[in-house]
Amino acid sequence: MAKRIPRTTSNDDLKRFFHSIGGSDSCWRCGHSDWAIGNSDEDGGAALHSTGWDGKVTDRIMEVLPLVCENCGNVWLVWWGHIRQWLSENPENFDGDRADG
Repeated sequence: MAKRIPRTTSNDDLKRFFHSIGGSDSCWRCGHSDWAIGNSDEDGGAALHSTGWDGKVTDRIMEVLPLVCENCGNVWLVWWGHIRQWLSENPENFDGDRADG
């Protein structure tokens, strides 16, 4: 099985994503919106192992993106697969007004 290395992202990418879905990029603990992103070319990202109904770890994983608030240290895990898909469909020059077709 080939090693899958997630693409790194930026605060600007995350802000575009969260604003596109009508969400906020602000920390719900302190209100700041400066995040340290837990993915880089060096560490390759993060993953959560899934557990079965018996409580044992399976071979299934979910790629997550750990965001750490630069102000209060709150950790927010988001599903990287969903954000990565959106970013692939909405390149950096996407301004929110693209017409389909």
